[in-house]
Amino acid sequence: MGKSAKFFKRPTRKEKAVMSLTKGTAETSLFDSSNSTTTGGQKGHSKTKDVLSVTANPTIAKKSTISSAGAHPPKASLAYKMQLNGGVKQAVKDLEILEDVELESEDEDMDEDHDTTTHQSSTGSGSKAAQANKKKNENLDKTKPRLDYPEASEINPANRPPQEWPAQGRVEFIDYETRYRPGLDLVLRGVNCSINPHEKIGICGRTGAGKSSLTLSLFRIIEAAKGQILVDGIDISTLGLYDVRSRFSIIPQDPVLFAGTIRFNLDPLGTRPDVDLWQALEDSYLKEYVSAMEGGLNAMVLEGGDNFSVGQRQLICLARALLRKTSLLVLDEATAAIDLETDALVQAIIRQKFRECTILTIAHRIDTVMDSDRIMVLDQGRVAEFDMPAALLADQSSIFYSLAKQSGNA
Repeated sequence: MGKSAKFFKRPTRKEKAVMSLTKGTAETSLFDSSNSTTTGGQKGHSKTKDVLSVTANPTIAKKSTISSAGAHPPKASLAYKMQLNGGVKQAVKDLEILEDVELESEDEDMDEDHDTTTHQSSTGSGSKAAQANKKKNENLDKTKPRLDYPEASEINPANRPPQEWPAQGRVEFIDYETRYRPGLDLVLRGVNCSINPHEKIGICGRTGAGKSSLTLSLFRIIEAAKGQILVDGIDISTLGLYDVRSRFSIIPQDPVLFAGTIRFNLDPLGTRPDVDLWQALEDSYLKEYVSAMEGGLNAMVLEGGDNFSVGQRQLICLARALLRKTSLLVLDEATAAIDLETDALVQAIIRQKFRECTILTIAHRIDTVMDSDRIMVLDQGRVAEFDMPAALLADQSSIFYSLAKQSGNA
């Protein structure tokens, strides 16, 4: 079992009891150390050692009664401060030792679990436990950061796309397959589809069908295991990551804002004049609100955009996409976290301002993609259906019809 698994291991009842004991005695140790006077400082320090001797041996669960000293004499203020500083340092050391003890205890329990699973598998009675253990390791692999796997270079000097690429926004998936990590199951299987320039595509499917994986593949967050993605005839796997990601726009489900000014959030590279920034804000119905803020474009945005509502954050992200003027826009459930009124506003802006743009919309609510040119229905990583909404709704045996019926749109 991997070393990192100990951070995900669910504590047993016994461990919970030990942790409760150690936390309680450690907190008491800190309180006692900070309240020790000059006359009782050495006594308080010895009590801290007594507490540590209990908590460092989790098998000995005995109660410790620690009393604190009384009021501090005025004349001993300097000595009290020195004693307080020493007491806090000692308590921190105690907590560090306690943490090491808890981690060692978890390692021992995990070794016992591993031995038990091995024994059960060898006798033929632990097949289910072995399968569960394998599943747990696979889940840990998915949650493990991808930093161990180096990404492609930002720029491929041998193959740079034209400055105007993508001019049309044609997207083709050719026998495309991908997985999140080598050794894991495929999340997209044999995807073949062609999306025409300026076409509005709604992508839907049940949970785990591969909707988000499709957009991650387009931005090369995950790489191809097989097949190609062509954008205006260029295989994106031959390009550098910067050339791919800087040419597409995405409005995510959770709007992303950075600590800084509104100007920085709209145009991080500072390449656009103020008139373009104000026009983008006007097109996203934020000009009046930003104009009323102190500083206008230079008004501050808190970390994560905490001084804006969720709907306003999404509109700022929309204004950022308007500024980029790319030919390919991905809406990854962009209106899932906002109210219906703001949802309708965002949809209206998209229809008006992105008419000449190819749009791929990950559907959270079926009604948001009912006016799409075509609907792509994914099922277990495959393209199960790909047709106009009316044609899919006319077929009562289609997956899209069942999804629309569940949401009250059929």
